[in-house]
Amino acid sequence: MKNFIIGLLVLGLTNLSVAQNKSISQSELLPEVTIVPRNLTYISKVVDDNAPLKVKKLERTVARYDVTEHPDFELEDIQAFEVIFQESNARVIATYDEAGKILKSFEKFKNIALPKDIVKQIMMKYPGWHFESDTYLVRYFQGKEAKKYYTVKLLKDDNRIKLKIDPSGRIL
Repeated sequence: MKNFIIGLLVLGLTNLSVAQNKSISQSELLPEVTIVPRNLTYISKVVDDNAPLKVKKLERTVARYDVTEHPDFELEDIQAFEVIFQESNARVIATYDEAGKILKSFEKFKNIALPKDIVKQIMMKYPGWHFESDTYLVRYFQGKEAKKYYTVKLLKDDNRIKLKIDPSGRIL
């Protein structure tokens, strides 16, 4: 029994010493990763902090999409590649170049939750009116400022009006 315990002790110490002698360098653990920000310009020009979360999520999906991985993408045959992203009441048509950068986009979001500041502005200026529908539109062209605005249809009795509002709440 004594020999058995001594044998287990020696075997256990041998395993510990082998485990401690083996060193793994950081380069063996983590391969080098390169992050290529393709569409940062698009994101910076299009994403509005006050826009609803649904809008921001779809815009980020469009920016992260790697068009070069698409099965129909053939580098020698095209100079631009159009992709349509669609969800319920939301549609983004984005045109990518051969490197995967967004050249232009058209975005349309119907009946989304309007930012609180915009609702407040409308209610102050048009008391007694009710929201019938709204649409958020964004037009982006590479090298230009994005055009973003809301169209809101209001209803009061039998009267209807259509408003065009910029993201800051200014009625155009």
